[in-house]
Amino acid sequence: MVQEDSLKFSIQEIGATSQHLKTVINLGNANSETLGFLPYGAFERLADEGRIIGFIVPELGCVGYLLYGISRRNYRVKLTHLCVDKNWQKRGIAKKLLQYLKNKTQHLYGILLSCRRDYNLDGMWAALGFVAPHERPGKSKEGSILTEWWLDYGHHSLLTNLAYQETESRLCVAIDANILFDLVDDEKFDEEGKESKVLISDWLDSEIKLCLTDEILNEINRNPDSRKRKKLRTARSHFTNLPSTQKEFDKLCQTIRRFFPEKMTPSDESDLRQIARVISSQINTPYFVTRDKRLLGIEEEIYQEFNLTIIHPIDLIIKLDQLRRENEYQPELLGGTNIKEKRIQSKEIDSIIDLFLCYSQGEKKTRL
Repeated sequence: MVQEDSLKFSIQEIGATSQHLKTVINLGNANSETLGFLPYGAFERLADEGRIIGFIVPELGCVGYLLYGISRRNYRVKLTHLCVDKNWQKRGIAKKLLQYLKNKTQHLYGILLSCRRDYNLDGMWAALGFVAPHERPGKSKEGSILTEWWLDYGHHSLLTNLAYQETESRLCVAIDANILFDLVDDEKFDEEGKESKVLISDWLDSEIKLCLTDEILNEINRNPDSRKRKKLRTARSHFTNLPSTQKEFDKLCQTIRRFFPEKMTPSDESDLRQIARVISSQINTPYFVTRDKRLLGIEEEIYQEFNLTIIHPIDLIIKLDQLRRENEYQPELLGGTNIKEKRIQSKEIDSIIDLFLCYSQGEKKTRL
């Protein structure tokens, strides 16, 4: 039994003989309008397979549950139901149920679910760590759209290897949604659009790699125009995706919460997740480029604590040009000295680190 904020509870797998199975079925039937109808026999079968997880409150019983399957072919979880009694909502129960499921299925790639767009639950799924990579037509007569939501566990994969290769010899620069939208919009030639388009100048191609986080999918999903959503999702594939682990991402979301307004808009929440995903990326990403004045306003605090520079596109170009010219003239400054330039071999790395590491201040090798 666990107690959090005066709430005592346990999370249990609901088997076919569990006293809580009937409550689960009743909850599912009461919310079938949004969950979809599931026959009684299907509940029993899934309970028998150990695919129902319940949130149990002493003396009250089950007040929430999730129901899932596993795709052996794709190595992923398929979430079918996530339901919390209306009297117990907004108390973090859905998040706790999902955390239990994540811990139980860590050997798989992640969790997939489908939800009708007109249910207006996008904010909830995004807050739970999901992103929206796809959508497809639903089966209803009204012509509904189903959004597919994905929660990636962050395991190393071929896509992770590809991201490492694409950023190996270039500076990794993450871009905000407003920058991506400027780059994709061929009809936007105002001052802001021009500032963003500087990032795709020919001379920068060999020096920086523009990258996106998974949160960009949620930014795209908020666009009400289905044609624009499709165009933006296609454009996303031309950028490197920054891999991150779910555990580190969740931790960072809590850590940087204090830098954002007490009452956040959907845009604020997405900005928070963007920054958290960049900081928790498995690829070193020193810059996050944005035109968002509020994000630029917290640059100093974020840099001091996480070594991430939030920067306007024009300021990044100026900084890169300065570094570029400095490197061009550096060999001339070394003329007439005994200093030689050479590539460091792997066997020399430890001795080089020892020369520059500040042991007296407790500096770690990884930090250097």
